[in-house]
Amino acid sequence: MSLVNIGPFREKSVPAALQVTFTDSAGTALNITSMTVKFVYKPVNGADGDETERTGSVVDGSSGIAKYVWVEADTTTAGSYRGVMWAYDADEQYASDEYCWIVQAGLVPSTI
Repeated sequence: MSLVNIGPFREKSVPAALQVTFTDSAGTALNITSMTVKFVYKPVNGADGDETERTGSVVDGSSGIAKYVWVEADTTTAGSYRGVMWAYDADEQYASDEYCWIVQAGLVPSTI
C-alpha cells in the first residue's frame, strides 16, 4: 500500500468525493459488489480510539470502485489526518492505500 496526499482542504470545506478502486497485487479490480464500505480516519498524532468511521458506498462493484462523500464535519478541526477506505463482508476485507491530508484553519466566512 502507498501513502497518497489528497489535501490540503480548508476548514469547514466539503471536498470532492474520494473515489477508490480496489485491486489485487496484479492490478486487477476486485469485485466488491454487496460489500460494506467504510472510510476510517484520524489525526496523524491521534491516539487509538480517536478514529472517525464514516459510511461510503459501492459505485461499480464488479470494477472495484467505491467512494466516500465528505461532510462538513470532516473538516471542522484544523490539523493533519490520515485515513483508509475499507470494503468488506463476512468473508473478505480489502483496504485501500492510506490517504493523508491537511485541514487548514482560517480564511472562512463568519456566516459558515
